Amino acid sequence: MCVGPEVGGGKPFITFFSIARTYPKTKLVSAISNKDLLGLLTKNEQLPFARYGIQERKDDYLLVASVDHLLETLDAEEFLAAATFVAMAADKCEAEKGEDKL
Repeated sequence: MCVGPEVGGGKPFITFFSIARTYPKTKLVSAISNKDLLGLLTKNEQLPFARYGIQERKDDYLLVASVDHLLETLDAEEFLAAATFVAMAADKCEAEKGEDKL
Protein backbone atom coordinates (compact mmCIF):
# COMPACT_ATOMS: atom_id res chain seq x y z
CA MET A 1 0.00 0.00 0.00
CA CYS A 2 1.29 3.48 -0.75
CA VAL A 3 -0.06 7.00 -0.60
CA GLY A 4 0.12 8.71 -3.95
CA PRO A 5 0.40 12.33 -4.93
CA GLU A 6 -2.66 14.44 -5.30
CA VAL A 7 -4.91 13.70 -8.26
CA GLY A 8 -7.16 16.04 -10.19
CA GLY A 9 -8.86 18.45 -7.83
CA GLY A 10 -6.03 18.27 -5.29
CA LYS A 11 -7.27 15.12 -3.55
CA PRO A 12 -4.70 12.66 -2.14
CA PHE A 13 -5.24 8.98 -2.87
CA ILE A 14 -3.99 5.62 -1.68
CA THR A 15 -3.03 2.61 -3.79
CA PHE A 16 -3.45 -0.91 -2.43
CA PHE A 17 -1.30 -3.46 -4.25
CA SER A 18 -0.26 -7.07 -3.90
CA ILE A 19 2.49 -8.82 -5.85
CA ALA A 20 1.32 -11.75 -7.96
CA ARG A 21 4.59 -12.63 -9.73
CA THR A 22 8.11 -11.36 -10.24
CA TYR A 23 10.12 -11.42 -13.47
CA PRO A 24 13.80 -10.67 -14.02
CA LYS A 25 14.31 -7.78 -16.42
CA THR A 26 16.35 -9.97 -18.73
CA LYS A 27 13.54 -12.52 -19.15
CA LEU A 28 10.32 -10.49 -19.17
CA VAL A 29 9.58 -10.90 -22.88
CA SER A 30 10.17 -14.65 -22.79
CA ALA A 31 8.41 -15.10 -19.43
CA ILE A 32 5.09 -13.44 -20.32
CA SER A 33 3.53 -14.49 -23.59
CA ASN A 34 1.26 -12.22 -25.62
CA LYS A 35 -1.57 -14.62 -24.81
CA ASP A 36 -0.95 -14.16 -21.07
CA LEU A 37 -0.79 -10.38 -21.45
CA LEU A 38 -4.06 -10.36 -23.36
CA GLY A 39 -5.55 -12.58 -20.66
CA LEU A 40 -4.56 -10.06 -17.99
CA LEU A 41 -6.14 -7.22 -19.95
CA THR A 42 -9.33 -9.23 -20.34
CA LYS A 43 -9.37 -10.02 -16.62
CA ASN A 44 -8.98 -6.32 -15.83
CA GLU A 45 -12.41 -5.76 -17.33
CA GLN A 46 -13.93 -8.61 -15.29
CA LEU A 47 -12.31 -8.03 -11.88
CA PRO A 48 -14.30 -6.24 -9.22
CA PHE A 49 -12.25 -3.66 -7.31
CA ALA A 50 -8.82 -4.63 -8.67
CA ARG A 51 -6.68 -4.47 -11.80
CA TYR A 52 -3.47 -6.07 -13.00
CA GLY A 53 -0.41 -4.10 -14.00
CA ILE A 54 3.36 -4.26 -14.19
CA GLN A 55 5.63 -2.21 -11.94
CA GLU A 56 9.25 -1.74 -12.91
CA ARG A 57 11.97 -1.94 -10.28
CA LYS A 58 15.75 -1.70 -10.67
CA ASP A 59 16.40 -5.41 -11.29
CA ASP A 60 13.00 -6.89 -12.02
CA TYR A 61 9.35 -6.37 -12.90
CA LEU A 62 6.43 -7.05 -10.60
CA LEU A 63 3.06 -8.24 -11.82
CA VAL A 64 0.69 -6.70 -9.28
CA ALA A 65 -2.98 -6.47 -8.51
CA SER A 66 -3.94 -2.99 -7.34
CA VAL A 67 -6.72 -0.46 -6.77
CA ASP A 68 -6.82 3.26 -5.95
CA HIS A 69 -9.10 5.11 -3.53
CA LEU A 70 -9.45 8.73 -2.50
CA LEU A 71 -8.23 9.08 1.08
CA GLU A 72 -10.88 11.54 2.20
CA THR A 73 -13.77 9.21 1.36
CA LEU A 74 -12.19 5.87 2.32
CA ASP A 75 -13.95 4.37 5.31
CA ALA A 76 -13.02 1.24 7.28
CA GLU A 77 -15.27 -1.11 5.26
CA GLU A 78 -13.86 0.14 1.95
CA PHE A 79 -10.32 -0.16 3.30
CA LEU A 80 -10.90 -3.80 4.24
CA ALA A 81 -12.67 -4.56 0.93
CA ALA A 82 -9.85 -2.99 -1.10
CA ALA A 83 -7.17 -4.95 0.72
CA THR A 84 -9.18 -8.18 0.43
CA PHE A 85 -10.07 -7.92 -3.28
CA VAL A 86 -6.52 -6.95 -4.26
CA ALA A 87 -5.02 -9.83 -2.27
CA MET A 88 -7.53 -12.29 -3.75
CA ALA A 89 -6.76 -11.11 -7.30
CA ALA A 90 -3.01 -11.50 -6.77
CA ASP A 91 -3.44 -14.94 -5.18
CA LYS A 92 -5.69 -16.09 -8.03
CA CYS A 93 -3.18 -14.93 -10.64
CA GLU A 94 -0.37 -16.69 -8.83
CA ALA A 95 -2.40 -19.89 -8.39
CA GLU A 96 -3.18 -20.02 -12.13
CA LYS A 97 0.52 -20.68 -12.67
CA GLY A 98 0.57 -23.31 -9.92
CA GLU A 99 2.52 -21.07 -7.58
CA ASP A 100 2.15 -19.89 -3.98
CA LYS A 101 5.33 -17.93 -3.32
CA LEU A 102 4.04 -14.49 -2.40
